[in-house]
Amino acid sequence: MAQTNTDLTREASLPAHHSGDQPGRKPPHGGKPGSVDASNQTTPERTPTATAAQPKSILVIDDDPGIRDALQDVLELENYKVYTADNGQHALSILETIERPNLILLDLMMPVMTGWQFLQSVKADQRHASIPVVVFSAASEKKGDLSQATAIVRKPVEVDGLIEIVEKHAT
Repeated sequence: MAQTNTDLTREASLPAHHSGDQPGRKPPHGGKPGSVDASNQTTPERTPTATAAQPKSILVIDDDPGIRDALQDVLELENYKVYTADNGQHALSILETIERPNLILLDLMMPVMTGWQFLQSVKADQRHASIPVVVFSAASEKKGDLSQATAIVRKPVEVDGLIEIVEKHAT
């Protein structure tokens, strides 16, 4: 398991514009490449990670709607297809209805089913065990077993650092 400690910076007040689990949503800030309103940072132009014909997909699991939406905006600007869930149980339901995602970004501290519980459940299921799971949380991994996580990214993280982790692990 790779551990990454990157300083992620974001505004305390993220936009509250949740679109549910609908991929392909246009960011409310105009979707200008290189500009990510959710973090109030300007990022350099990038070469898209996946082609428009077959974008890689990511399941983002976080109970904070502002963080979920910010991650969705950033990842969609990078041409990923993004699904979102607000807790582990919701994410397990989504996994039953979508094609295998290329990566799961997982928060740990959530209601209903925590990230630790979700990770244990998804890795025990043969259908989903091979999906890379990047833990994206401010919580300490000492509260539970994260040995099956592909990587650990500490919140807050810089957008560029997060994109590098996603590009590295989305298979």
